[in-house]
Amino acid sequence: MRAVLGALLLVPLLPFFLLILTPPAVIPLASPEITQLYQDGVTAHLRTVADETTPGEVIPAIDWREVLVVEAVRREQQLDRVTSSDALRAAERFTKRRRREEEHCSPAPPDAESREAESNERAPSSLPDSTEDPTDDSPDEPPLECETVEIIWYEAVPFDEVLSQLRFSPDRVRWAHDMLRTLTNVSE
Repeated sequence: MRAVLGALLLVPLLPFFLLILTPPAVIPLASPEITQLYQDGVTAHLRTVADETTPGEVIPAIDWREVLVVEAVRREQQLDRVTSSDALRAAERFTKRRRREEEHCSPAPPDAESREAESNERAPSSLPDSTEDPTDDSPDEPPLECETVEIIWYEAVPFDEVLSQLRFSPDRVRWAHDMLRTLTNVSE
């Protein structure tokens, strides 16, 4: 009789204990306003990336859902005080700025003196030039002007690498993956 009575008293408390003992996997995540802040943060960051990237280089893609999930786990879903600058900084974690230098060379433009010297060389001469080899018909190579050019590009940082950089525990990594799966399924 006591066992039955004890079970009847504990059954209503079971959902409460389960709620306390399990990490949140369901995403009450963020209000539409907070979600929009993160979408805008990703857009602003990608605009900056595009402005800084050397033309011809690829602009990486960033999924706003990954940024939102990382922040939700990092802040333990306390996103009510997030600002647009917080969202922008969160998006920046998902790219790495890279640079290299390349030497670009092109023929030097002829200046006035070299054009005058060139025209004098082409004028017919009555005296043969003994230093000139008549069999050498290779044209003179024009001088090259070279300059060092800085190439800037960005690389995407994978979701798991961001989690690792933030030193998330295995439980938080699982939580982040669960949230991302749920958010991806909901928003598609």
